Amino acid sequence: MTGDAVLTARNVSIEYEVDPPVKAVRDVSLTLNRGEILGLAGESGCGKTTLAYGMNRLLKPPALMTAGEVVFHDRSGVDIDVVGLADEELRRFRWDKVSMVFQGAMNSLNPVINIRAQLFDVFTTHRPEMSKRQKQ
Repeated sequence: MTGDAVLTARNVSIEYEVDPPVKAVRDVSLTLNRGEILGLAGESGCGKTTLAYGMNRLLKPPALMTAGEVVFHDRSGVDIDVVGLADEELRRFRWDKVSMVFQGAMNSLNPVINIRAQLFDVFTTHRPEMSKRQKQ
């Protein structure tokens, strides 16, 4: 561990816009340093998944990040404002810079399609410039 920050979340708040609104995450700050592994632990329903989804810009309505910032500190020295990324920038960012292991990770691969075909599909989507040979 170098103490070199790779991800910083500051004062993140997330609400579910229902009636009445539910404040699921309130003013959470954390720093993830290079070489560290981050695990979120807490009681069921305390906001762990909501926070993780919010930091990765994966929230779906009625969830909404109401405050805070999430900054990715690239090795090149560039800071990337994750909250401010446009759709195409966000898609490229997720593929190149960050990943998340979801709770239902065992359901991520289709058991009736071989892994090579599934990974080929990922490369076709995220690396269209790759040749067929490189994808295999």
